[in-house]
Amino acid sequence: MSLIESELDQALFLQKNGELKKAKKILEKILKLQPDHFDSIFLLSIINYQLALFLDALKYNNFALELRSNFFQGYNNRAIILKKLKNFNEALISIDKAISLNPNFAEFYNNKANILKELKNFNEALISIDKAISLNPNFAEFYNNKANILKELKNFNEALISIDKAISLNPNFAEFYNNKAIILQDQSLHIDAVLNFQKAINIDPNIPFIKGRLLFSKMYICDWDNLIPLYKQVLDDVKNGKESADPFGYQAICDDELSLKLCAEIYSKKYYPEMKTDLDFHRVPKKKINIGYLSGEFREFATSMLMTEVWENHDKNIFNFYAFDNGYDDKSDRRNRIVKSFNEFIEINNLSDFEVFSLIRKKKIDILISLNGFNNSSRQSVFAKRVAPIQINYLGFPGTLGSKYFDYIIADKVIIPESSKNNYSEKVLYLPNCYQPSDTKRSIPDLNFNREQFNLPKNSFVFACFNNHYKINPNIFNSWMKILKNVEESVLWLIETSEVACNNLKKQAAKNGVDSSRLVFAKRMKLDQHLLRHNLADLFIDTSPYNAHTTANDSLWSGLPVLTFLGKTFPGRVSASLLQALGMSELIALNQEDYEKKAIELGNNRKKVEQLKLKLKENKNTQPLFNINMYSRDLEKLFLKSYNNYISGLSVDHLVI
Repeated sequence: MSLIESELDQALFLQKNGELKKAKKILEKILKLQPDHFDSIFLLSIINYQLALFLDALKYNNFALELRSNFFQGYNNRAIILKKLKNFNEALISIDKAISLNPNFAEFYNNKANILKELKNFNEALISIDKAISLNPNFAEFYNNKANILKELKNFNEALISIDKAISLNPNFAEFYNNKAIILQDQSLHIDAVLNFQKAINIDPNIPFIKGRLLFSKMYICDWDNLIPLYKQVLDDVKNGKESADPFGYQAICDDELSLKLCAEIYSKKYYPEMKTDLDFHRVPKKKINIGYLSGEFREFATSMLMTEVWENHDKNIFNFYAFDNGYDDKSDRRNRIVKSFNEFIEINNLSDFEVFSLIRKKKIDILISLNGFNNSSRQSVFAKRVAPIQINYLGFPGTLGSKYFDYIIADKVIIPESSKNNYSEKVLYLPNCYQPSDTKRSIPDLNFNREQFNLPKNSFVFACFNNHYKINPNIFNSWMKILKNVEESVLWLIETSEVACNNLKKQAAKNGVDSSRLVFAKRMKLDQHLLRHNLADLFIDTSPYNAHTTANDSLWSGLPVLTFLGKTFPGRVSASLLQALGMSELIALNQEDYEKKAIELGNNRKKVEQLKLKLKENKNTQPLFNINMYSRDLEKLFLKSYNNYISGLSVDHLVI
């Protein structure tokens, strides 16, 4: 055996045993002796990939292909490296070359499917993965990948069939149960999701973010068995930098602002790492500034329900406004209003991240606003490449996104007080009143609803909370039960989500010594009718640590007072912000004990409640909360201030108007 062969064997041994840096040094030594030693070059490419040195991996892989132009495994590996580098179009060319050289290798079609999935070409991806399965029908991972593609196509039933096939072929692989649970979550089948998350954890408790996903599914159906111990595990994990929770679900139970920031940073680093580019933006003033809103919810959805009138009211003489729609057309009247309100409305749902990036750059967007954050269809990877000189986190996700590439977050002094600014990765753009906009064109129909229609007792005091059930936790529920016990014949009117969640809440009421019939559940209705039925209630009582947001706005617009207490986080301070901007700070309790005391006092004093309703009716027309012209101008002042700050070459900093 020659010296080079001996050294290569040693490098292979070290690589297989995880001693990658030592193996790399040996291979570099070989190449000094024989610069075109193919096996060393190709192994060096693999090791650099394993070390996450993707550009070096690509360099050596290309060198190997120069030496052997028909080396099909090299083209496959090149495609894998390019996929890591987010260069999906080049990756597709490379994998097609590998397939042309070896058309019967199933793994190549699987890799092609994964690349096509990244390019949002889901139908072609499905064809490719089916080809892989036809060549190797007993490889479980192919069925798992097919399930992921079908999930993207919203074909959830077929996705479940495919993931079940993967599980049948390899019943001891935790990731399959995790993926099945995520598919079930997407269909709001949280009971089965909980079971599958738990199966996955029993096999491998270290799957990234699985504990947080399990926590959220349990919260969604009000399954509180072992909920608090699980939350404490996640809290400890996040503190120690572990990939334990996704930020959206975590907000609903965590009241620690620093922990929410850490969680966002961990999640962003994992899924949306910063990708530096060579692009440079010219700091030259424009006559009209180009503002882009990117969202997956330009339809009848919470964020757009708040924003529609602001978009209609924007000053088109100073700005050009672009909508980048990553969602779909629900054919609603609101959708029509939204489309008409923009200078240009562009659908991007079927475009790859690269295509979206190129499109936004072509439009020369000066300020790009994420209205989703970590919620749904966010296209965060586009922001991660720094597509616009100013990038703003606004409204859709109530908290920090934990990323340096978001310059600002829009808030107010209640939502993010001075003492909390360090718990946000972004600098704060402070609005002078409430950060939350409203739509004053929400109509309330001229109908006569009565309590009997909604199974509400005619003469009882009706406490209401129309928040999603995942915002209800044991702590706030215990407060509600104390309130019901101290207000005779009162009832609690909640939204109906799933049968299991409603039953679980009834069981919890019984455990607290409260007749479960005092919980009344309201079926979902069209917005206008839902707004109308608010007048059947006496007082909206809020959740914590995640308040009512759009739901609180709806309640106040409908004339139903909201009682809250000031939380310790962004999502826990929203109702207080609304009430302060409405001139009704008397409905902001000092703490949870004061919240219970105020609710009981109001529940036993209908006259005082009627006075609050009269004040609310008057303040709607005089206080800032529902003054959309004022809100729109203030928001635009912040846009101008951030733009002028950028043009002047000043560093990004907190800005106030």
